[in-house]
Amino acid sequence: MTARQYVVIGGGIIGSSTAYYISKHSQFNPDSDKITIVESTAIASAASGKSGGFLAEDWHGPDTEGLAELSYSLHKQLSDEYDGVNNWEYRPVNALSLMGQVGPKKGKVDDAKKKGAHWLSDKVVDKCSVLGTPPSTAQVTPEPLVQTLAELSKADVVIASAEQVNRDNDGNIFSVRAQTKEGNSVEIPATDVVLAAGPWTGRLAQKLLSPAEARKCSVTGQRAHSIIVRPSQGKTLTDHCLFTMVKERTTTHEPEIYCRPQGTAYICGASDTVPLPEDASKVVPSKSAIADLKSQSALISDYFDSSMSVEKEQACYLPISASHSPIVGKVSDGVFIGAGHAVWGITLGVGTGKVLSEIMIDGKASSCDVGSLKP
Repeated sequence: MTARQYVVIGGGIIGSSTAYYISKHSQFNPDSDKITIVESTAIASAASGKSGGFLAEDWHGPDTEGLAELSYSLHKQLSDEYDGVNNWEYRPVNALSLMGQVGPKKGKVDDAKKKGAHWLSDKVVDKCSVLGTPPSTAQVTPEPLVQTLAELSKADVVIASAEQVNRDNDGNIFSVRAQTKEGNSVEIPATDVVLAAGPWTGRLAQKLLSPAEARKCSVTGQRAHSIIVRPSQGKTLTDHCLFTMVKERTTTHEPEIYCRPQGTAYICGASDTVPLPEDASKVVPSKSAIADLKSQSALISDYFDSSMSVEKEQACYLPISASHSPIVGKVSDGVFIGAGHAVWGITLGVGTGKVLSEIMIDGKASSCDVGSLKP
């Protein structure tokens, strides 16, 4: 059998998962086949390292419900096999919808009305509803998960920007040329190329592929902001992920708050239309958007007042496809894509890697039907 040279462009959740599941496929031969991850900045340096890590098994539409069920079960399997509880903070969680408004209240709100999230402010809670409970909702801290998958794949990691896909006279791919930040050119042998560069996928496709191929890979990005905070000593958060809608005069705030096992909270929201930069290293947050997240979270709980410590202020770009659905599958002979997962990249990412490995090696996905997501 001819040796395969897999080049995965992108070191996020989808790229790292694809590399991992290629390496675990029964037809992969580690003595002759090779996997290379080409990443312009660092593994998990973009949205996969800065997202919240909320996982939902059954919150998805018909196009992605099968992929979501597969991916959710794979998250649990990975955690069981590699101690995800300690290595990337995998745990089941309760998901709540919080409806509220800023204004005078009639005294204390009973903790039962807060569905166990006792730290919510009496001043803002009108209604809490349960959106999800274990075993169908969970969370991870994405950055160490992605880094672990890349490491377990035993792929070579090349920190460089992909510049060209080289093909012979018959159209067969034989290498990928990349350029390091120092300006050095690197040529990587390739038989199969996976585009998994998140919001940069569409831009890369235009550079690396034919116009007909690139039209199947239309993905761009929308900037979103987040902070990671730690309440002051003695203030203990619960195992909840909150999706909020809080009215303040004529404005509605909708931050999402994911409490993490080690006592921090990931708080996100505040998207905008600032254009996608050249690479992940050039993504910077808006100071006003970060300030908004801090003030909005302080309305929801005094755990997030000025006494909290802010551990990270960050931004990333959510990958959005032209169809607003993920694009997963074969683009052309030797070219594959996994991108455009928007806010569901972490939930769907490991399953996407699994089915891409099957499509590349077996010629079709067997773990679930992703036909509606094909390029």
